[in-house]
Amino acid sequence: MVYNMKGVSIIICCYNSTDRIVTTLQYLRKQVTMNLLWEVLIIDNNCKDDTVNKAKVVWGNHPFKLKIVQEPEAGLIYAREAGIKSAIYDYLIFCDDDNWLDQKYVQTVYDLFEKNPQYGAIGGQSFLAVNNMAVVPNWFREQENAYAVGKQCLQTGDVTSRLYLWGAGLALRKHLAEKCFEVKFPFLLTGRKGNKITSGDDTEICNRIVLMGYLLMYDDRLMFTHFIPEIRLTEDYFSKLKKGFEQSYGVLALYSEFIRCIVLDNRSKFATLKNTVIQKPINIKKILRMLYWLYGIPLYVNDHMILIKGFYKKYSGH
Repeated sequence: MVYNMKGVSIIICCYNSTDRIVTTLQYLRKQVTMNLLWEVLIIDNNCKDDTVNKAKVVWGNHPFKLKIVQEPEAGLIYAREAGIKSAIYDYLIFCDDDNWLDQKYVQTVYDLFEKNPQYGAIGGQSFLAVNNMAVVPNWFREQENAYAVGKQCLQTGDVTSRLYLWGAGLALRKHLAEKCFEVKFPFLLTGRKGNKITSGDDTEICNRIVLMGYLLMYDDRLMFTHFIPEIRLTEDYFSKLKKGFEQSYGVLALYSEFIRCIVLDNRSKFATLKNTVIQKPINIKKILRMLYWLYGIPLYVNDHMILIKGFYKKYSGH
């Protein structure tokens, strides 16, 4: 475990990011901070191109450090774990290799965490940038949230009841992120692997933060531009993206029902989980029967539910 200090570590997970990393780092070089320590970590997730060398060149002699971390295991979740372990500061930002952060993003994340100890994760809003395409497809605006574009919430504040924030631009407390990756409770979703479009790992992280008794926050001052190349704005790509969401649904439904039935105790108003008292014993068999009836989730979920229950019991204080 790396020693933690006050500051922000920006984690950029890369797989063949040559065409994207330069502009992303150029935006990070423009960050405006007030006596704040921060660093940038490039996670080389088995890149086969010139990503690392380009990153070093564009960062140049910037006063804040650029660190290269090798992670040969393919998969976004493994790259994020490597970044979390290598980060030295208390607060983390997952900046995708195509996210161009607003110049006050890092400072705003730091200030929000310092002033709101009850929040475990914070997300913001993004704007679309398109390459080599004069017109955005007609269907895109209705589906933009699937691409982490637009406002993910109507207004700034507590959004814990929705149980997720986008992975793009997601800010986390490091000590919570480390617990999310507890070796005894491995992740059920791995996120993207190379060119394979899978998803749900960022939601699983958020779910685990809620299970630990912390809240999720949205703040529209956290703004970034999401660069999306033309190849990702085709109906074929969107179909694959949608399929990735569908494949993660069964696991995320387990988390959702466990949190809503047990952690939130069926309450219409969400209270700080640290003050929530569970009034009745946890009946896992009853929940499993309900899940099967509602969603048709097959019997293999027993092991998954045991994992979720075990994580909750260890880190929630109940």
